[in-house]
Amino acid sequence: MLHRLVWAIPRKRGAGWVRFLVTTLGCMLAAASAWASFTRVSLDVPIRVVDGDTFEADLDGDGRMDFPRERVRLLYVDTPETFESKKRLDLEHGLPAKAFMMAAVLGAAIVLEVPRAKPTGYYGRTLGVLWVDGRNVNLALIRQGHSYFDTRFSFPEEYEAYALAEGLAFSERKGIWREPASMDRYLRRLRKERKTPRSDANPLYGGGIYAVDSFDPQSRMGTYVRVRGQLRTVKYLRKGVRIIELTGKRSLRVFRAVAFPRSAAKIGVERWTPGAQVLIEGFIKSYRDRPEMELHFGIVESPSSE
Repeated sequence: MLHRLVWAIPRKRGAGWVRFLVTTLGCMLAAASAWASFTRVSLDVPIRVVDGDTFEADLDGDGRMDFPRERVRLLYVDTPETFESKKRLDLEHGLPAKAFMMAAVLGAAIVLEVPRAKPTGYYGRTLGVLWVDGRNVNLALIRQGHSYFDTRFSFPEEYEAYALAEGLAFSERKGIWREPASMDRYLRRLRKERKTPRSDANPLYGGGIYAVDSFDPQSRMGTYVRVRGQLRTVKYLRKGVRIIELTGKRSLRVFRAVAFPRSAAKIGVERWTPGAQVLIEGFIKSYRDRPEMELHFGIVESPSSE
């Protein structure tokens, strides 16, 4: 069975994936904690590509296809549909995504990383990150514009690299970001996730990282921004909503962000402590005539010194 196989696979950081990320994204992926949260399966069995983000393989090597567990759905991507579904059929972009996947797995050394905490999704399919010859295929799909960065269900440990890949694909007008109609459609879809590509070519992106001391949220109303500051407090409201308050180092200015339950849980807001330096991002909206952030993502950059 899958859970028996994965524990026996050695866990190594190959030089190939480091070279790929340094040359294409200019940064390193994967801290040791990221590797610890996944188990790795070497796939030396035939793979049948269903579409750009889904494939089938005999994961346990018993010669039978056990559905839906042996249908693999890639994490953090959602390529355009090649079959009729509740989402819009998009063969123009879906077929190139499928072709990219087929070319990637052809005759290559393949490793599937499966999250230990949640190895299967809502439909019972195995979830994972696909590595081919040391290359992160999930990330490559985003970088080539075959998918947006899908954060609906979880955030990767390497969030920054995925966000960077999406922003670069948008700036270069690749894949789904090439034509205005397709771009608008996927921007609207991402807006429902409370995010947007980090690209200066994206009118919804406010650009850069702002310090609380010098940030005027009113001037960035309706745009997606990143704000850095010191955590003043986290207020717990009803139904799991959190109010995050940041202050600056040189002023008494207070910046507020609203974290809805799913986002708050995914980034672990309950573990944040006052005095920590945090970096948060999301859309600036008006609430009771006051601008505040609708938080999408955030990290603790340095813990409290207290």
